[in-house]
Amino acid sequence: GFGTNIAREKIATVSTSVINVPQGLYRIGISASEMVRVYIDDKLVVENWDPSKLIYDANYHRDAIVTLKGLHTIRVEQAQYSDYGMLNLIIQPVYKEK
Repeated sequence: GFGTNIAREKIATVSTSVINVPQGLYRIGISASEMVRVYIDDKLVVENWDPSKLIYDANYHRDAIVTLKGLHTIRVEQAQYSDYGMLNLIIQPVYKEK
């Protein structure tokens, strides 16, 4: 839950963080209860943002493979209609360069 006096339905959240990673290929995986977008350095890399395809209480997962090195800003935007909320982001190395 989000806490008392905070809406659980029809909300949008934006989360931003900075990561510092060695050069390599990375899998960006995002699971969300409804609509979600993932940006790296303001570039859209994962999108599941079509309200006409939503199924109530379903979980959606999308992946992208990206090349990263050094500092990057990750931004996740999520929109949620129902009161079931789930959001999970994973950044996993696929291949690291030596």
